[in-house]
Amino acid sequence: PVVACLMDLATGGAYYLATAADQIIAHPTTITGGMGVILNLYNLRDAMMQFNILGVPIKAGPYTDLGSPIRELDDQGRALLQHLADQYHARFQEVVRMCRPQHDPARQEDFDGRVFLAQEAMDRGLIDGIGYLDDAIALARRLAHAPQAKVVVLHRSYDAARSVYATTPIQPIQTNLFPLSVPGFDRSQLPTFLYIWQPEPTLERRATGR
Repeated sequence: PVVACLMDLATGGAYYLATAADQIIAHPTTITGGMGVILNLYNLRDAMMQFNILGVPIKAGPYTDLGSPIRELDDQGRALLQHLADQYHARFQEVVRMCRPQHDPARQEDFDGRVFLAQEAMDRGLIDGIGYLDDAIALARRLAHAPQAKVVVLHRSYDAARSVYATTPIQPIQTNLFPLSVPGFDRSQLPTFLYIWQPEPTLERRATGR
């Protein structure tokens, strides 16, 4: 059996991952839900013009640079990106309906990106119980019929892992230690579609560990 324990913040992609578990337990103060999709794009043309900087892309295909910050997004380009976002969103809804049969499919408002505290999430069938990590471990033991099972912590080589709470935030694959110019090496820093609750853009970097 797989038991997921949601702690302080488990929205968007974190909840997406949790749906694969047999049971989901959340702290009483957990914020979860956030089942939406967002793509952050910025128009920097005016800012660049103030510094006399002009982007001159050479491209084949009118939408090769779709979403570029150096040109305005036209209606057709916006429609193309919206279509992608809608497809990601539909996939999220499909996963929740498949993995969480106790969730009422008529509650379409649950998929509009809003977030919930644990009690409301449980009332809506998004989680199975409220508790702490110890409760989740105890539940896993009961489901596995292994009351004496010990906890094994899988951790990164640079994690101290002195307890089940000792983790290190995900670090980006790019660092200043490797000043390389390799095509595609900075892909994880580029704009991308995110399953994330994001009330303000700077959370993108903090929430994804980048």
